[in-house]
Amino acid sequence: MFKSVYMTEEKENKRLTDDEVVEFAERMLENYSVIDICDSVDEQMLEYIDDDWEEDGFATEWEWYCEYGRGEAESDIINGIINEYQKDYSGKFDIDSYIAIGKYIADKAGINY
Repeated sequence: MFKSVYMTEEKENKRLTDDEVVEFAERMLENYSVIDICDSVDEQMLEYIDDDWEEDGFATEWEWYCEYGRGEAESDIINGIINEYQKDYSGKFDIDSYIAIGKYIADKAGINY
C-alpha cells in the first residue's frame, strides 16, 4: 500500500507532509524498538572511538564519545533504518522528509541526530 500511495514508480524523491513523516517513522519503529536502536548506537559508537581514549583521561569509552563524537553512530543507525525502509518500498524521500523522519526516530529513541 505505501509504495503505491507514497512512492512513485519513476523513483522521484517524495516530499512528505508532516503527517506522512510521522506515519512513515512510526511504521519504521514497528520493526525497531527504542531499546534496539539505543543498543545499536552503543555498538556502532565503538567504531568511532580512538584506541587511546584512556590516555586522554577518560574513564569510559562512552565519556570519550560524548566529548569527541559528532553523532556519527546515531546517524549511522538511523540512516540505516531509513535506507532499509526506502529500499523495501522502491522509492526515496526528499532530503527534508528524510531528515524529518530521522529526527522523529531520534526523538523517540532519546538520541541525537
